[in-house]
Amino acid sequence: MQSYTPEMRIVAFIDVLGFREQTKRRLGDPALLKALDGALMYTDRLLFEPYDGYTPDARMFSDCICVSSPFEPDNVVKFTYTIEALQMNLACCGVFVRGGIAIGRHFENPRMIVSEALIDAYLLENEAMFPRIVASPATVTRLLDILQYAGPDHWGAGPHGLVNAPTAHFRTDRDGKPFISYLMSLYRIDRSSIVDEYIMRHRDAVEAWLFEGHASSLPAHITTKHQWARNYHNDMMCDYFGTDKMDATEFIPESK
Repeated sequence: MQSYTPEMRIVAFIDVLGFREQTKRRLGDPALLKALDGALMYTDRLLFEPYDGYTPDARMFSDCICVSSPFEPDNVVKFTYTIEALQMNLACCGVFVRGGIAIGRHFENPRMIVSEALIDAYLLENEAMFPRIVASPATVTRLLDILQYAGPDHWGAGPHGLVNAPTAHFRTDRDGKPFISYLMSLYRIDRSSIVDEYIMRHRDAVEAWLFEGHASSLPAHITTKHQWARNYHNDMMCDYFGTDKMDATEFIPESK
C-alpha cells in the first residue's frame, strides 16, 4: 500500500527560456527535441548510477523540468551534480534555462506532485532573471551545513568537488544571488579532449544566442540574459584555466 506521507526533499524547478518561441519556430526541426531528450537521458544515466539510498526523480512537463531528491547529505551531492550536468548539456545545445532550488515537504507519485518545496522553487525561478538556477541564502546555508556530513564523493573527488569546494558550486553572482555554477561539471570530465569539446560547444551556443538577440533587435530585458551567459562563460574560463593560460578561442569578446 502506498504511503501518502510527505518527506523533506531538495527540489529544483527549471524553466526553459524562450520555449514558446522555440516551439513555434523549431517544433518541425528535430534538433530542439533531440537536445532536450539527450540532456534528460544523460541526466537519467547520472541519476541511476548505483548508489544506496539515493531516490532520484527528474521529469519534464512542457517547458518545465522538476528534479527532486531526499534531503540527505550524500543525496545533496548527487542532486547538485545532476543539476549542473543537466544545465551544461542543455546550454551546449543552445537551450538555456533558469530556475530555483528549495528545501521543504514534498510528495509525489506517478500521477501527481504536491510540494511546498516546488512552490518555493517556482517563486525563486521568477527572481532568477538570467539563465541561472538560484537558491536563497538560507537554503545555501542549510546545504553547506548538511554537506559537512557527506561521505566520500564518488562523482567529483578532488579539490574542485562539491564537498571540498562548495562555494565554487554554489557561486555568488554579481548581484549577490547564489546560483548553481553549472560549468563546474567540466571538472568531473576525465578526458581533456571532451572538456575542450564542451567548452567550444558552450562558447558557440552563447555566441549564437548573442547574435540572435542582436539580429532580432530584442529589448534590453531579453539581451541582458544573453550578456549574462557571455560573462559567466568568460568568468568560468578564467577560473578553469587561470588568466595566464587562457586561449583567446575560449573567450567570448564583448563585441559579440
